[in-house]
Amino acid sequence: MAAVEELSPASGPVSTQPPEDEIDDDEDEDMDETLAERLWGLTEMFPDTVRTAADASVQCSVSLFKKFYRCVAGLFHSVIVINHEQKQDPSNDVYLM
Repeated sequence: MAAVEELSPASGPVSTQPPEDEIDDDEDEDMDETLAERLWGLTEMFPDTVRTAADASVQCSVSLFKKFYRCVAGLFHSVIVINHEQKQDPSNDVYLM
């Protein structure tokens, strides 16, 4: 153990790091976690009710987005089919007066 020295302004700068032989390598062990493990560890901060509500909210949002996408894709497909049929048979043209 290092000897205790009296600290005063006259004693000069003081080293704040421990000697090289006393430095632990524990800092390197913390870096072994993956991002997924860290995110999973963050879930432990919140109660189960918050986690289940957030999960339900995300699931609902994804479901609504999928339904909206299918609806828009169906409408887009219908417009393309109708446009294609009109180009093939010009007698089906509708004239607005």
